[in-house]
Amino acid sequence: MSAIVINNLTKRIGRNKIFSNLNLEVMEGEIFALLGLEKSGKTTLAKILFNYYTPPRGKAYIYDMDCSKESKTIKESVSYVPQSLLYQDNLKAGTIFRNTLSFHNLKNTDEISNLTSYFNFNPRVKFGDMTDSEKRIMSIINALIIRPRLIVLDEATKELDLEQIEKLFKYLKELRKNEGLSVLFLTDSLVEAQRYCDRAAYLYEGEIKEVEYLKDKVSNDKIIKIYGPFHNLNAFMDIGARLIKNDPFEKIFYYDKDMVILSRVIANAELTSYSIEDSSLSDRITAYFTNDVDYAAYSENVESAENQETLFGDSNEDLSESTKDNTVVFQEESVEDIQELPSDELKDTSTQTQLTNPKTLEDVEEDLTVGSYIDNVQKDKGED
Repeated sequence: MSAIVINNLTKRIGRNKIFSNLNLEVMEGEIFALLGLEKSGKTTLAKILFNYYTPPRGKAYIYDMDCSKESKTIKESVSYVPQSLLYQDNLKAGTIFRNTLSFHNLKNTDEISNLTSYFNFNPRVKFGDMTDSEKRIMSIINALIIRPRLIVLDEATKELDLEQIEKLFKYLKELRKNEGLSVLFLTDSLVEAQRYCDRAAYLYEGEIKEVEYLKDKVSNDKIIKIYGPFHNLNAFMDIGARLIKNDPFEKIFYYDKDMVILSRVIANAELTSYSIEDSSLSDRITAYFTNDVDYAAYSENVESAENQETLFGDSNEDLSESTKDNTVVFQEESVEDIQELPSDELKDTSTQTQLTNPKTLEDVEEDLTVGSYIDNVQKDKGED
């Protein structure tokens, strides 16, 4: 059975087109991510599902119930964690929780105790005195105390730290296992979607561009940044990497395939200055939906580099001939300060930087696994 079905949904706000013939299906019992950049329409879609907005064309259904005509029935068993929270500052969290139970004709408060203990939350604190993180935890508890059949989370992890996010999805997965909970996770965090969700849809320019199965992904998608001149781009493109930036001294590839193959290509390329990170949603959109990298410039760069090698090849030979006396001269501030380095000292290369040595395959594989998830969750949240 489908938890959510959206058919040919079209919505405008003023002159702005939000959706154009949007179609989407979320299956019962799955954790589904709808990924979109800021102002892409995620919150608008949530408000349509809960009948706060009425679309001029198209239909939305939750468990076969029309979101416009059967909204009251839907809200009895479906919860919503909105992106923006509006409560009176003098209200205590416990009062908000009890009001929610009363609205659903529920009297047992055991779930309040269980959830506040699980999330280490004080229900006696007033809304106006809460931190942003506490407000977000309060809204999540308030949505879960009715033990919903479906929960819609609109950017619900924005103010949470990594430990809180992990606890949230652990709890959601337990509810799914034991009670069949369905989750629609509206987010701009590709890292979190790929880590916690079963499937993801990519919302861009009012349309679903792609639906991706995430269960079988071994690791998050990566971006590889190569610093300095590098011309063998085909080595990466041949394994499915997508070039998303092609500057003379920085190349960036998007990669979402076998990481073992990537590590071998990096090792064979003998790269000395590069980094590997979890990709952001904007990286993914650039790679698949808006990529306008100048490949002609790429070809010209390669041809130019080859011409330079041909042009300067003989000159390098002449240079080696002119230095057969194995003497290196370092120019100081005045001619009188010229120093000569005997040839036997040239043989000692112990002071040369280790960056000139290509990394081994083991070094590359370590780069692929250490630290990338935490760094990029923080990057998605705008943290330093």
